[in-house]
Amino acid sequence: QTLARFSTVRRRGMWFDMKITDLKIHVLKSPLAEPFAFSQGWVRQRSATLVEVLTDDGVMLLHTIGRWHGPWDTNAWVRRYIFPGGYTPALSELAPAIERSGLIISDVEVLRLHYAETLRAWRTNFLANRDKVIALFEAAPHLKERFGTAERFIRMWEFYLAGFEASFRYYGLVVFQIQLLKSVEAAPLTRDYIYRTKTNLGSGAGLAEAAE
Repeated sequence: QTLARFSTVRRRGMWFDMKITDLKIHVLKSPLAEPFAFSQGWVRQRSATLVEVLTDDGVMLLHTIGRWHGPWDTNAWVRRYIFPGGYTPALSELAPAIERSGLIISDVEVLRLHYAETLRAWRTNFLANRDKVIALFEAAPHLKERFGTAERFIRMWEFYLAGFEASFRYYGLVVFQIQLLKSVEAAPLTRDYIYRTKTNLGSGAGLAEAAE
């Protein structure tokens, strides 16, 4: 069942009209949108929705884990235990879907080892809180019904976090960040606005200046 509701929020001095559908957030009316994460395969399935919700002068960032060595099947263990139904696309799969939608690819950034460091930090923090995980399982019987014992769950997620760290370091996983536009004039000509300091972008004036 689709969850759909509308709300207006204020963030960093700008008003955003938000529509939440299927537990995902889309910016309806914002000239310069901050990154929102979308699940794998989302572009292929819902490119028409992207075109519908993005304003004519809007900017969207598609952020997804991907593969640099081309299309490949999802690991069976990961598909069963970690990301049921998940898929990690290659750029060659994303680009045609975007082109057919009519949106303009205005920038592509590939984050290579960044997520490996993130996964290493997650694994370190996760294992440092092993006792809390065990206590959580003891307090919530439904977790045992779904995952089995706490130790089984911990081993499973330690294996996943370590394995995906290795995949980002040695086996072709990356993060794609693809900037999409409806109008070729919607985004600034350079990336200067991305790398300005948080202080400079903390006000509505700073965001307006960046958008220009």
